[in-house]
Amino acid sequence: MEEIKFSIIVPIYNTEKYLKQCLDSIVNQTYRNLEIILVHDKTEDASGEITDSYGEKDDRIIVVHREKGDVSSARNIGLDLATGDYMVFVDSDDWMELNYCEEMFHMIISFGDADIIKTDYFIEAEKTYLIKLFTDNVFDKNTIREKTLFLLNVFSRYYDESYYSELNNWEAILGNVWAGVYHRDTVAGLRFYGTKCEDLLFNGYAVMNSSSDKIRYWPKALYHYRQNLDSAVTRYNPSRIEEYSSFYEHCFRLKEEFHLDERFTSCLSRLMVNQLNVNIKYTIVHPDSPYSFWEKRKQLEQLMGLVYYKSLPYKTKRTRDFSAKTKCILILLHFKFYGTVICLAKLQWKMKACRKKREIQEDGEIDK
Repeated sequence: MEEIKFSIIVPIYNTEKYLKQCLDSIVNQTYRNLEIILVHDKTEDASGEITDSYGEKDDRIIVVHREKGDVSSARNIGLDLATGDYMVFVDSDDWMELNYCEEMFHMIISFGDADIIKTDYFIEAEKTYLIKLFTDNVFDKNTIREKTLFLLNVFSRYYDESYYSELNNWEAILGNVWAGVYHRDTVAGLRFYGTKCEDLLFNGYAVMNSSSDKIRYWPKALYHYRQNLDSAVTRYNPSRIEEYSSFYEHCFRLKEEFHLDERFTSCLSRLMVNQLNVNIKYTIVHPDSPYSFWEKRKQLEQLMGLVYYKSLPYKTKRTRDFSAKTKCILILLHFKFYGTVICLAKLQWKMKACRKKREIQEDGEIDK
C-alpha cells in the first residue's frame, strides 16, 4: 500500500550529459506514488527537449520551463506546485538508488511520522566515496536530543565536540537538501534564498520548525552526488561577497525568529571565518580579477567594514581548531594589515600555478 506521496523536485540547467541518468533513476523508482516536478531553465543544450520527452511519457511528471534563474528560485517553484506528503530534492546531474523512496516509506511507517529524514550518500568523483553521517546505526535512538544544540553544531561545524561524538561530518548532515526527505508541514511556507549556503539556511529553518523527536537518520546510502571538479567556488565571481552577505542577513533573521541566543552568533562567526577565506582568495585576489593591488586592498577594507565581519574572533578559544594560516590571517585583518593579506593570497595563487606547471611537466616526462 502506497498511501504516502512523495514530491520530487528537480531544478534543471545545462545538464544534458547527465540528465537521462538522473530522470531514469526517478521514474523507475520501485515506489510508484510520486509527483515529479521538473523546473527547467532555458539553455542552448538539449536539456529542455529531454525534459519534455520524459514529461510526455509519464503522467506523474510536471514540467516547468522558464528563463534562466538560480537553483533557489527553481526549488521554490517546485515547493509551490508540490502536493505530496514529503518533499524530495534531487540535483539534475545526480541520481538516486531505485529503492530510495521505498526505503523512505518503510522508515516513515516503521517509526511513525518523521519531519526530516537524512541518509548516507555517495560522492561520485574520480572514485566513489561513501559518506556516512554517523558511526552508529541510529540517530541517538532514532531522534536528536536537543535541536537548538544540534543546529549550533552544524553551523559551527563543532560547537560541542561531546554532543555527538559518533557523528562523522557535521557539514554533510545539513549542508545539503538532497539525501533525505522533508514532511510538507515542516517546510510549509519555507523558501530557498540566494545562491550561497542556501541548503544550509533552508535546513536551519526546517530543523527549528520540526519536533526534536521527529528528525531521523537512516543508515543507508541511497543518493549519488556527482562532484563537479570545475567548482563554482573556485571560479572568479565578483558577486560572491554580496551573495554571502545576503546569506548572513537571513541567518540573523533565523536567530531573531526562533529567539536563538548568542551561541548562534558565535557559531555563525566561525562559519564567516571559513567563508572569509573564500571571499579573499576567489574574489578579491583571484587571478581573473581585473583590479589593481590598491583597488583590491580597498575591496578588502570595505569587506572588513561590513557589519557581519566587524566582530570576527581573532584571539579566542573559538579559533583553537583553525589552521595556523587562518589564525595568522585573522590577526592581520584585525590590525588592518590588508596589503599584507593581499600579498599572501597572491603568493598562494603563484605557488598553486607552479605546482600545476610542475605536474604537467612530470606527466609529460612520464608519457615520453
